[in-house]
Amino acid sequence: MANLKSSKKGILITERNRERSLYYKNRLKTYIKKAVNAIQTQAEEKAELVKQALQIIDKTAGKGILKKKTAARKKSRLMIALNTNLIKGIETVKSTKKTVKKTVNKSKKKV
Repeated sequence: MANLKSSKKGILITERNRERSLYYKNRLKTYIKKAVNAIQTQAEEKAELVKQALQIIDKTAGKGILKKKTAARKKSRLMIALNTNLIKGIETVKSTKKTVKKTVNKSKKKV
């Protein structure tokens, strides 16, 4: 245990800052998980959730809880996940359109 008054005060401040950092880190993890789940499940509001997660990442980095490069890496990975998922969705739509056209053409030939 600290003997000096300033040391005791320092311990209290460190504990307060640790709790504050823990709050922001937990909030960050929650928003990232929500965004990733929305991307994986093709949810309607996935773009909005990703936008919110990016804002939380920026705020956390601005408060000094995350390093700037760590925040940039998290944002980059989140955007890559969103964009690859959007590309997969577009390819799926295109492939289903081609399949529908082929089946329609085959049914016309038989009749």
